[in-house]
Amino acid sequence: MKSFMTILKDHLIDFIESKPREKHGKISLNHNQLITKIKKAVSEQVPVHLIANQKSYTGLIVKYDKNEGQIIFNNSQNKLTSIITLKDIEKISPLPHTK
Repeated sequence: MKSFMTILKDHLIDFIESKPREKHGKISLNHNQLITKIKKAVSEQVPVHLIANQKSYTGLIVKYDKNEGQIIFNNSQNKLTSIITLKDIEKISPLPHTK
């Protein structure tokens, strides 16, 4: 019932102001966990295993661009650097340290 009332209130405000307000995206726990893992991997330079677009990559995250919502990923297997958007990322997991 609360969600119905908030939707009704938003539509009423849009109607009165004669212009739609900027909608904020829903906060996702999965999205926040991905961002936390990305920031940790960038700060500690930890290699990660990343699954995006039904493909898996292993390498380092070079940079996280918060404004664009994307990362620059250096794939160690193919010696290839690519730009991957956060919405395409399905899973990130850090690789264990080996000696």
